[in-house]
Amino acid sequence: MADYYPEGELAPVAAGMAASFGQFPAWTGLVHDPMPETRAAIHAATNLSGQPEMASVAGHPVPVAGGEIALRLFRPHGAVRALILWAHGGGWCIGSNDEIEHFCRLLAAESHCAVGSIEY
Repeated sequence: MADYYPEGELAPVAAGMAASFGQFPAWTGLVHDPMPETRAAIHAATNLSGQPEMASVAGHPVPVAGGEIALRLFRPHGAVRALILWAHGGGWCIGSNDEIEHFCRLLAAESHCAVGSIEY
């Protein structure tokens, strides 16, 4: 998989991904339910275990035009190799740092990199 580089239009790839999600009834609500209900359902399904443990997890305001956005920085135990800046998916309408926290913790622990997850 490391040698896979998509070529051409991405629309057919996106259509294929959408079709695969369409096979699972739980996913269909994400495109048909009102946005507040969709956000609430995603948040309710979120794993907020605090695992794996990190050396530190801290929030930092980042100034941007018109205000600020939140950056949550996950630092794993031991030497840190690099910083990964993570911008969660969600089409600028769903998802949050809370909902991606478990993934960011795993990414930091497995990669031995700090992970900065931005809220937008």
